[in-house]
Amino acid sequence: MSSRLKGAVERKEDGLPVNLFDAALAQANAVWAACVTHEHSLPEEAENWVTVAINRTSGYLLDFYFEAFRLLWPNRAMEQARMQPILQALEAAINGDRPASEVARILVAAKAALLADISQGWQLR
Repeated sequence: MSSRLKGAVERKEDGLPVNLFDAALAQANAVWAACVTHEHSLPEEAENWVTVAINRTSGYLLDFYFEAFRLLWPNRAMEQARMQPILQALEAAINGDRPASEVARILVAAKAALLADISQGWQLR
């Protein structure tokens, strides 16, 4: 499910229609809850933590959240109602204490360039 969600927002053609966005976000949130409950701890050591993180179910979901946010950003004045739940999901993800939240914290740091491209002042908030 997480790879389908990720693929839906990454495709340039035949991507996720805006009218299905809310349903996709609800699915992502449900899968995230399963990740929080069932995902195993990260390995003690890794050569590249970002690679480890993105290849987990939680990593695919984080990519979905980031890409969905990026797609909505150009129309942010009209899309605030859709963007706010993404930000809430990201905040909940990074503030958790389970292995899935470790992945979220790694990927938020890895996506700093994307966040800076979206909003120059994001790091000040």
